[in-house]
Amino acid sequence: MTYKQRATLEKQISRAYIVAAAVILLCYGVLVKGSILLTENKSSMHRLSITAPHYFKQFEASHMTKIQIDPLLTIYSDYNLLPQNIKRRIEESWVGIAHYDFDDESEFAVYSAKINGQNQYWAVESIDVTEWNDTMLFVIDSIVFVIGAFIFVIASLFIKKIAQRLGQPFNELAHQLNTRTSHHSQPLNVTNTQSLELHELLLAINGYRSRIEQAILREQNFTRYVSHELRTPMTVIQGCLSILERQEQPKIQKQQQRIKHALLQMEELTHTFLTLARDEISDLEHAFEFDAEFINNIIEQLEHLIDANQCRLEVQNTPFKCIANKALVAVLLKNILNNAVNCTENGDIMIICNQHKLSVIDSGIGLNKKPRGYDGYGVGLVIVNDICDKYQWQFSLEQNKEKGCTATVIF
Repeated sequence: MTYKQRATLEKQISRAYIVAAAVILLCYGVLVKGSILLTENKSSMHRLSITAPHYFKQFEASHMTKIQIDPLLTIYSDYNLLPQNIKRRIEESWVGIAHYDFDDESEFAVYSAKINGQNQYWAVESIDVTEWNDTMLFVIDSIVFVIGAFIFVIASLFIKKIAQRLGQPFNELAHQLNTRTSHHSQPLNVTNTQSLELHELLLAINGYRSRIEQAILREQNFTRYVSHELRTPMTVIQGCLSILERQEQPKIQKQQQRIKHALLQMEELTHTFLTLARDEISDLEHAFEFDAEFINNIIEQLEHLIDANQCRLEVQNTPFKCIANKALVAVLLKNILNNAVNCTENGDIMIICNQHKLSVIDSGIGLNKKPRGYDGYGVGLVIVNDICDKYQWQFSLEQNKEKGCTATVIF
């Protein structure tokens, strides 16, 4: 299984900052430019709202319909004399102050009021010539951008340094988790643990690690104790069996064979438990030939059960070198085959094996029913799972489409 490569904490923080800072810088530039334009417009209209009433009162005493106060400001007493583009925007009865932009890039501030509630006057002021031109706006935008970029670079370096400090303890923690084994019981510890989250994470990992190590130790001790206790009755059985073998009585020969068979099973089980409990990896250096002879030896051990269930076996084997403990692999195959035989009565069992996987396909009752009789060693497929875990193999047991099931071990 492949996993998508993940970015480090430092890169994730840096990326998040870059995106956020870029958005903030853009908003900052738009806000500054908008503030400049809004301030200009508001300032022009505020000035006009102060000066226009003064001119209206002076204009009231004259009989003129239009007065040019200065090159920018014009006073009107007749609506029809207003510029056409202004008249298209306001009604004759409209009073108030407003700002208008036109397609020819001209801008006007318009103020209208009634003097003594009777005569209405209009003040129209051109404001585009007093505002900053495009060159000045470009210079201001450039200054804003340079200042923002400078702040952005300084902040980026600061954020990168902070991200490195935040990510370093996690990298150190991951390194310790990857390098330490279950035999190292000392708690994990990293530098720069000022973060409360990292401190809580360390406490949780150390607590969880301690519980795992204790569980492993209990399992290993239990396996050793069980194996030790099994050896004592096995010794007694061997002694009694040797005595019985000296007596030539046909009636006890059958019982002798049953005792021998049970003794061999107990010895094999004890060896398996001890091998799994030691958690050794040195046996990986020893390879054996996984061939027809190896498979036939397993089949011979289960021949009585195969005959009793009237099973028909077919083997398709491609010999290869298996790098593992031969005894454990024999137990693994024996358990899988034993499970298949117990679940199959008067049916077919196929063993397919190559350097990539081992498959045992039966035509038995499948996974939905309980097999009759004795299932494996009593721990059945649990031992198969443990052996696969030891060598990092993958074990699966699946229902066939028609009948029976398939046990697969991927090496």
